[in-house]
Amino acid sequence: MKQGFTDEAMEAIEQSKKTASFCRQNYVGTEHLLAGLLKTVESTASIVLSDAGIMPEKLMKLIDRLIAPQ
Repeated sequence: MKQGFTDEAMEAIEQSKKTASFCRQNYVGTEHLLAGLLKTVESTASIVLSDAGIMPEKLMKLIDRLIAPQ
């Protein structure tokens, strides 16, 4: 554990950064954090989001539609 975060939390943050970069955005927002949580396979958050029917592809399309690249 690093800086009070679990390994899964650190992975979600890294995935969030990658998502923001992929979306050509120069910040990490809540939408990127949500995507990062979803992409952290086998984490509690990923399981809960997946069970709620949130799919990575659909989330990325929604982010793309709602947030303009900067």
